[in-house]
Amino acid sequence: MNEDFYILDIHRGLKHNPKSRDKVEPTYSKVVFCQHVLELKSSSPLAKKLRPGMILKWKKKAPTP
Repeated sequence: MNEDFYILDIHRGLKHNPKSRDKVEPTYSKVVFCQHVLELKSSSPLAKKLRPGMILKWKKKAPTP
């Protein structure tokens, strides 16, 4: 995302990089110059709704009594 939380690109289905002793080359995504990165599980309902070009808005949490 850029500084305005505009989604520039989405990289789905990237494999995690286990901390193993195997000499396995980690999976890399393409290079995107951005201000913010949002990481979600691929199975998350929100992750399935996000698309490049969307702008995220953050809501303030209501104070608890």
